[in-house]
Amino acid sequence: MLTPATGDPYSPACLSFPELGAVRAEVAARLVAACAAPDAAASLGFGPRLAGEVAANATLATRPALPAAQAYTGVLYAAAGWPTAPQHVGGPEVVIASALYGFVRPSDIIAPYRLTMHTPLPGTPLAATWRPAASAALAELGRAHTLVLDCRSSEYAAAAPAKVLAGRVLAVRAVTRRAGKEVAVSHDAKRYRGLLLGALCARDVTGWQAADVAELAGQLPAVQDVRLDARGLTLVV
Repeated sequence: MLTPATGDPYSPACLSFPELGAVRAEVAARLVAACAAPDAAASLGFGPRLAGEVAANATLATRPALPAAQAYTGVLYAAAGWPTAPQHVGGPEVVIASALYGFVRPSDIIAPYRLTMHTPLPGTPLAATWRPAASAALAELGRAHTLVLDCRSSEYAAAAPAKVLAGRVLAVRAVTRRAGKEVAVSHDAKRYRGLLLGALCARDVTGWQAADVAELAGQLPAVQDVRLDARGLTLVV
């Protein structure tokens, strides 16, 4: 995650999805307390290379903040071309799942942090902590859209199960063929989801249905085939 050297701190009250405010405050307090300990990185399951970032979580309220579209720099976001990729008028509404904030939009100003949904913070596991409020927020989001493309990994999906979207969801997964069998692609699946996200953001997708998304996915680099079924959209790579 990108961390600016200077700037103003974030304002929790200004984030999208204000209904998540109470859980955000709880998770932030737990994170700050856990990261104040000298052995925080090790106790939270992070290696020595990330010790500095983990320790910096203790200053969450005063750290320089930046737009979420710039803060997140993982495989999915890099493949999507963020934050420099052009955003087409009529492009999809993008929502980011976060272990600290629940859900945010790319334009939200956030404090950078080091935390994942499976980080063992003291107390209730994070996915369970988030599930009631995040599921309600996701359900409300789904009611405003005819189609929701779910590019989350399994640990983030567990915090707000897609079943609350009542048939409007299209989960994206990637598989490869080995010895005549399909095998799930794990880490690299993020890259293919990111490529699809970037392609969607560059287009006017007003009125698109699942078949339109599948057709676009079939044009992505290294995608050999696509399949729409009850499990969602499968990319064969």
